[in-house]
Amino acid sequence: MVPKKFLLVLVVLFAAVKEVSTFSSSGAIANFGQPLSRSACLQQRELRTMALQMSADADKRLPRVEIEYCTGCRWMLRSAWLAQELLTTFESDLESVTLKPSRVRPGGVFDIHVDGQQIWSRKTEGRFPEAKEVKQRIRDIIDPDRGLGHSDVKVVDAEFESEG
Repeated sequence: MVPKKFLLVLVVLFAAVKEVSTFSSSGAIANFGQPLSRSACLQQRELRTMALQMSADADKRLPRVEIEYCTGCRWMLRSAWLAQELLTTFESDLESVTLKPSRVRPGGVFDIHVDGQQIWSRKTEGRFPEAKEVKQRIRDIIDPDRGLGHSDVKVVDAEFESEG
């Protein structure tokens, strides 16, 4: 599903591009018969290129994160905090972060999925995740080459520092 705001921008860009219907050696001629300057012609071409790129990017769906938490254990605040951390870090790289109260599966559920793939389970790991662990696992799925700044400490570097 494409956001309405994106569709509106796309419609505006295509409307601007459609103003130029033909090109001649003297420049572009608009539908209403008024010649456009060379710079206006170049702007129209840039708009067309941007619109085509945006429509190609629209076909690529962004990942969805789901955090399932136990309502009986009152872990909603922990889930909300983690969701805020993910949305701050991956602001334009995630389609959504959904909080899913677990009413069917009782007993301490705290699972995190990216597009249906489980990346964390409190029961499997035996503890809650740190925000940086979840960020690193999500990063490894959506953009492995991306750096996470100060929270992205390599394991080899940490071992080396403890030896020295």
